[in-house]
Amino acid sequence: MYKRVLLAYDGSESGQKALLDGLDIAQWSHAELFLVAVMPPITPLVPVEGAVYHAEYEEQMKQKYRAILADGLGRLAASGSTAKGEVLVGESVEQITKSARKVDAI
Repeated sequence: MYKRVLLAYDGSESGQKALLDGLDIAQWSHAELFLVAVMPPITPLVPVEGAVYHAEYEEQMKQKYRAILADGLGRLAASGSTAKGEVLVGESVEQITKSARKVDAI
């Protein structure tokens, strides 16, 4: 039986289905549920040393991924479940693995 289930959510149609499938697993095993949305790293506008990041674009991306996370948490809540959620920044596989270790879901 699982004690903790970590779900990565991107808001896509397949992601929505996977979210509900993960919820079923968590409910079946009475596991604590964690949800993450992984934002890709922001690359500089000019790829050289001392490059500048576009602050407005970075803020738009952060808002987008916060909304994705909120959507996932809302879908879980509508299904009668609660989860802790977090937006992570970086390469997806690396960030999901780190988060799974952090919450002891592996």
